[in-house]
Amino acid sequence: MSETQTQLPTDIWICASWQEYEQAIANLFNKKAKSYYYKGHMRLEMAPVSFDHGQDHVVIFLQ
Repeated sequence: MSETQTQLPTDIWICASWQEYEQAIANLFNKKAKSYYYKGHMRLEMAPVSFDHGQDHVVIFLQ
């Protein structure tokens, strides 16, 4: 990975060294994101959508 800010893909495993993984998680702006490292691969996952967010998409039907 280069020193420039690039958006990393999320929710997939990508090849990376341990140093690249440490740099990626240090730069995470969302501290609730999950990250994993396994056998030369890393995975970054977006934080789950909260219950409050789901309630904003409610349809009210009155009879």
